[in-house]
Amino acid sequence: TLAITSNALYGWGANDFSQLGNNSNVNLDVPTIIQDNTIWKEVAVAEEASLGIKNSMLYGWGFNRNNVIALVVGEIYGEPTQIGNDSNWDHVYAGKYNAYGIKSNGDLYSWGWNIYGQSGTGVKSLYTTIQKIGLSEGWTQISAGQTYALGSRNGELYAWGNNDFGQLGDGTT
Repeated sequence: TLAITSNALYGWGANDFSQLGNNSNVNLDVPTIIQDNTIWKEVAVAEEASLGIKNSMLYGWGFNRNNVIALVVGEIYGEPTQIGNDSNWDHVYAGKYNAYGIKSNGDLYSWGWNIYGQSGTGVKSLYTTIQKIGLSEGWTQISAGQTYALGSRNGELYAWGNNDFGQLGDGTT
């Protein structure tokens, strides 16, 4: 679990892969300061990794299974590590082994595990680099499931990925 305050990043719970970002693999049973005197805009928690935005830059830490943190696949990052050089990230969301980001212009990006098409690119593949989703600007929010995603763009709801149990809400399975 991660939480942010006006000047700190807190973490607690499972930490097998340093997904709390404290350069350790010891579980924490109470909220503990991971980084003090830092201003995090958002954080998102995946299965074994975490992502965050600080100063409009994207960061990742924990186990990079299936490229959920868009760095070297299979590596463990013990503390928040900058992903790329783009400084216009507004939002970040995590699925189990994939992630999404929205930049300040409303463009949507995804990366990581995509066996069910949950990255929204139209191609089922493991993405080792950050991919822009086809529809352009206007994205405001994403909700990431394990094998599917929902997104809001220009006031309309979109759904993509696995629909075995009707989770896309389109009346089919």
